[in-house]
Amino acid sequence: MTLHGRTTISHNAAAAGTLRCVLAAAVCMIPFAMSLRELARAHRDYQIGIDFRMTYTAARSWLQNRNPYDDATLKEIWSASGMPNATAPGRPQTPNVYPLSIAPLLTALAWLPFPEAFAIWLVINAAAAGFIARNIVSAKPSDSGRGATFAGAVEPAGPCPTLAPSLPQAAGCILVLGFPLHYGLIVSNLAIITTLLVVLTLRYRDARPGLAGFLFGLALIKYTLCAPLAFLFAVERRWRLLAAAFVTQTLLLGIASIGFAGESPFGWIPQMLATGIGSMSAGAVNHYASLDYTALHVELPSLLFRLAPSMAEWRNVILLLISAITIFACRRPSGSHVKNEFIELRYVVVLAFTMIAVYHRVYDAIVVIAPLVAWLLRYRRSIPYGLASLLWFAAVISMFAGPAVAGGSADVPYILLAFVQTNVPWAMLIVLFVGIAALRSVSRTAERSNRISQEGFDAALTRGA
Repeated sequence: MTLHGRTTISHNAAAAGTLRCVLAAAVCMIPFAMSLRELARAHRDYQIGIDFRMTYTAARSWLQNRNPYDDATLKEIWSASGMPNATAPGRPQTPNVYPLSIAPLLTALAWLPFPEAFAIWLVINAAAAGFIARNIVSAKPSDSGRGATFAGAVEPAGPCPTLAPSLPQAAGCILVLGFPLHYGLIVSNLAIITTLLVVLTLRYRDARPGLAGFLFGLALIKYTLCAPLAFLFAVERRWRLLAAAFVTQTLLLGIASIGFAGESPFGWIPQMLATGIGSMSAGAVNHYASLDYTALHVELPSLLFRLAPSMAEWRNVILLLISAITIFACRRPSGSHVKNEFIELRYVVVLAFTMIAVYHRVYDAIVVIAPLVAWLLRYRRSIPYGLASLLWFAAVISMFAGPAVAGGSADVPYILLAFVQTNVPWAMLIVLFVGIAALRSVSRTAERSNRISQEGFDAALTRGA
């Protein structure tokens, strides 16, 4: 190759690298622009920040030695918070179902009037979303993520090719431009922060298990979102990680309980459970049959009721069957070294099962989508092309604002009610079942590779003898 040719290639590579950096920075900055938009609209749309109002007021109640699980107390404290005309926290829309351990973490914000606290909280959420996006756009393909491709054909040997220049940025856009993240910013739920903590936990689980455990302990504030990961960590014998998480949660719960205003330091626990159960009872807004609200729900019972009310009667049986399939699929491949692509996909599958098993809203889906697209960028070549395509399809359809069609009203044609407004739970089901199929594919590949290696080893011993 001539000197001129090498110089041209070098310049082209530098320009492509600069373009990738600019695109990556743009993707990571999108959440900040979205947050500024929601902050500007907060005084006109009282749905904006509604979830943060509840956690903020609960922390403020705790600081004032009042009971954050008493609905009248929440509304009284909110009325003096700085935006008394906005929808008050508590029943019926936002009952306090979070553990009291959230209060110590929000102490600094709870000292401030709500407008200032909300602005800071939006910035924190935007920064968290930007970091999650950065984790995606900086993903690199793994050399171990090479194996089955279209129709199960094996890729030729050689170095793993780099990703298409725009693919990581496009994958990042699935997250930052998707409806789940946008909705999470609107209501300012804990889902974005929890997703960041889960992503960091999975990143540092091997190199820094103590730090990973501390982060996981913080993530357990929203325990319905990530607690099942503790089961996988136990299966993988990550005892340092689990110990650090246990210590973190114990300290938070201890501090919170000491400051509880009730007769017993732990009297808040039955009150929290009673509030949570009440919020999902028949007629309540979080009940699976509340059609005017369940467009925003992800759990399987809500989807089954929209498909046919009679199907929802079998919800427990169906969930039990799915849980058995999931546990069976997540077992360790027999007689083989467990590779990263299997371990990390198993986390995604368990998180997807968690989404459909218990009450969640669409903003919670980012805890599945973020690690899923990162996994696809790294390991998609380790599974058949068709399975990888279906997982990409699930990630993409989760972006769309199906729950916002017709304002989420149940007074729509059946196809909208059962398939369009419910695009996110359908996406979670695709991730779950296609992910299970991909786990089996990765497992079979590992077992076959182990068997071939063992046969080669035995043959070498025979020749040596």
